[in-house]
Amino acid sequence: MGMLQEFKEFSIRGNAVDMAVGVVIGAAFGTIVMSLLEDLILPPLGMLLGGTSFTNLFFTLDGSEFATLVAAKEAGAPVVGYGSFIQTAINFIIILFAVFIIVKAMNKSSATRAAEKAAESAPEPSEDVLLLREIRDSMAASVTKLEDTHTLIEIATAKPPEIEEVQEEAPTEETDPE
Repeated sequence: MGMLQEFKEFSIRGNAVDMAVGVVIGAAFGTIVMSLLEDLILPPLGMLLGGTSFTNLFFTLDGSEFATLVAAKEAGAPVVGYGSFIQTAINFIIILFAVFIIVKAMNKSSATRAAEKAAESAPEPSEDVLLLREIRDSMAASVTKLEDTHTLIEIATAKPPEIEEVQEEAPTEETDPE
């Protein structure tokens, strides 16, 4: 089998196609999350921080002052853009949470389908098995009745506990040998 044939089989195998679809959907999902972050979540947070955009949270290593991160980078100043890092971290957490929700829903769905399939595929017991179960249950009921009867017979034939009579000795007169 040639390398070209192996590559063809690999590329049309289900896992490779699934992975390609996942990458495309992931890229599209990334743009949605980025819009959610930049358009809905970060503006209110920036307002709480005094009207600052997260992307403009930075400091320069040489101590020079710039109005924006873009201006600092254009000037060639060494900058630490921690606002961009915060934005990327929030973006990651949102994506992680969304993937968690999707995987949880898929697991629940597959577990439900597996339970339904197991219930459907469980074969009916054969006539022999049903008859053996009936015999087993009947014998168990008979043994229980026999044990109950035996217990009743033991109770009925048991001797009552012996009561020891305490006899008081009559006082005897001691005779004086004198």
